[in-house]
Amino acid sequence: MTKLSNTYTASVMVPVSFDDVPEYIVLQQGANTPLELTLTTSGFQLLWYRFTAPQMRLALQPEVFDTTNKKTTLLLRNYNNAIQEQIGGSSTLVNLQPSSYSLQYDVLERKKVAVLPNPLVFEQGYSLTAPLEITPDSVEIAGPATVLDTIEGIEYQWKEMPKLNTDFEVNLRLVAPDQVNLAQQLVVLRGRVSRFTEKSFTVPIVTRFEDKTTSIKLFPRQLEVICSLPLEEAAQITAEQFLFEVAYNDSLYSDSSTLQVKMTKFPPQAKNIRWQPKTVQYLLRK
Repeated sequence: MTKLSNTYTASVMVPVSFDDVPEYIVLQQGANTPLELTLTTSGFQLLWYRFTAPQMRLALQPEVFDTTNKKTTLLLRNYNNAIQEQIGGSSTLVNLQPSSYSLQYDVLERKKVAVLPNPLVFEQGYSLTAPLEITPDSVEIAGPATVLDTIEGIEYQWKEMPKLNTDFEVNLRLVAPDQVNLAQQLVVLRGRVSRFTEKSFTVPIVTRFEDKTTSIKLFPRQLEVICSLPLEEAAQITAEQFLFEVAYNDSLYSDSSTLQVKMTKFPPQAKNIRWQPKTVQYLLRK
């Protein structure tokens, strides 16, 4: 106990962290090299430092950063007073090593990217009745230019993906890629969900044909379309809300004896739309 009460001069290793780093600066790995402090203090204090070395926090001012060269050298003698304050009055700073720190860093770029929707899981027979709403639908990100160039969008993450069978509104956390900062952490996801049923319609096929001296006859002249519709709206949907067309001019650029049937109008509530046939034969009459 007597020896520990005596005053000694010895070296201790302490970790370093940096405060007040500007938001547009990202320190690279290796910026945490420990400092060797030579201290004059009591044996008790030295013993304490051996087990729980205090972390030295060094404040960095914006002017120390060179955004062109992306590296800077800190003269640690400029931080003597700050280090002395942190080790307290019971110890005296005699020397520190290294005498300087060489810091390398990246300068952050910024850009706005879309929030990417994830696939949803529904109970059987249920689906969205309107487009999914994401608020906000885009977010500003910041990071090294080489990293931002590879990012086209940001995803959100469910803690546990539920099977949906009703309208929902939920806050979800965005997933930040490595080395990227997000201006916003959460998005709001809203969806209208309804039970769906399948319904079929017989729909005539319309011909787009510009030559008035020639008529065209299709085989067949109508098709069957099947789609999923919200249960509460299915009765109001009619065949007249669908439009399927063929264009004779399309055949002028191919040797095919059939024309492709294209859907050009459909009710917005309809999902999973299928129709047969996909092509029809035709006969021209002058």
